[in-house]
Amino acid sequence: MIHAYKLTAFLAVLLALAYHVTYSQSVPIKSSVAKGSPFYVKVDQQNSINNQSFDLIKQKIGLGTSDQLVSLQRQSDIGGISHEKLQHYFNGLKVEYGIYKIHAKNGMVEGISGELY
Repeated sequence: MIHAYKLTAFLAVLLALAYHVTYSQSVPIKSSVAKGSPFYVKVDQQNSINNQSFDLIKQKIGLGTSDQLVSLQRQSDIGGISHEKLQHYFNGLKVEYGIYKIHAKNGMVEGISGELY
């Protein structure tokens, strides 16, 4: 009888350790700040698409005052989500492959994606 309790206690501890180890290794998804790395930033605040949303992108991905974002095109998909494509310029020079996208639903920004260079 005591042996069964010890076995049950041992298995409970083992299960708790396995659970802890498994979930302690899952890392929340964040935006990447490494150059040349793709990223996605989910926006919690409600911001409409305008020049202020460009400032939001600059803030979220760490661009400075020497960086400019210029709108290239805007498309909408059948789900009602619009995607605005922006070109990154640094000191007036085009950053090759420096494309960022603002994803918005009903005119409100929901996320930002692209690659950092």
